[in-house]
Amino acid sequence: MPATPAINWIDVTSSSVNINVTAGVDTSHIQFDRSWVDNGGASHDREEYCPTGTTITVSFTAPSTPGTYTIYVRARIGSSPSSWVSRSFTVSPPPDPDPYVYGLSFSANNSLDASWAIGNPAYMRATNSMAIYLSGPNNSTQHFKGYLGSNSRSWSSMFDGAGAALVVGAVYTIWVYVYNNNGTSFGASQSVAYTKPRPSNFAWTSSKTLGGMYNLTSDEWSGLLDRINEFRAYKGLALRDFNRTVLPGAISGYVAPSATSYNAARNAISDMVASVPAAVVPNQIIKASELNGLVTALNSIQ
Repeated sequence: MPATPAINWIDVTSSSVNINVTAGVDTSHIQFDRSWVDNGGASHDREEYCPTGTTITVSFTAPSTPGTYTIYVRARIGSSPSSWVSRSFTVSPPPDPDPYVYGLSFSANNSLDASWAIGNPAYMRATNSMAIYLSGPNNSTQHFKGYLGSNSRSWSSMFDGAGAALVVGAVYTIWVYVYNNNGTSFGASQSVAYTKPRPSNFAWTSSKTLGGMYNLTSDEWSGLLDRINEFRAYKGLALRDFNRTVLPGAISGYVAPSATSYNAARNAISDMVASVPAAVVPNQIIKASELNGLVTALNSIQ
């Protein structure tokens, strides 16, 4: 009768069971029997040539169901088998799939806007499921912007990662992270250059002509000041809190801007374009050509 073989090790992967055995004395073959194929230890379901002193590794398809299994091994020479030896092993359930971020879209048009999709969302942790990080201008620093719930699929901001105003032409990067139940994060990032639509050109409700004889209304003057601030926002400049004082105009029922209000508008435009009308002095009569000069300068901003 041959000596029983030695089972050196068993290695289990997701697809295979690998067993390494060494034949003892008086051996020509090694026989294997698997408990996940039949009852195990009754008769062999595989045999390999393995003479005395030889070591072989044999692979089997792994059981598909998690649990504990046993593989039996014996030696044979001629018609005489040895007794069985066995080794048990465990097949663990497959790990939960990890959630992941995909389809991240990041745009910058007036604000920074991101949207995305989540793969395997059922495996996100229940609270603080996602986190948003946003850079400063030109990716200067990564800033944590907060956690999101598991149902969130979009995020928007009017400011950069540090909370500062967005700069036209600067590049910003967003990072979206999703967390599994173990707190491990999986993320995606996207960069975009910040742009803003140029405000439309300003136009008076009616033409301003004839020196100081023009039909300017207070609403028209305020409209010009508002459009100046729109252009300042477009250029990434601070908005102005304009003095909107107006005086009685040369035409009854109409107005003229005060010198202070006119100069404030002129100076706000000069931050954005070099060619602007000259400043006026207190009590100077502001002419239609000067009003139109402000509009021309403002509309020349690119």
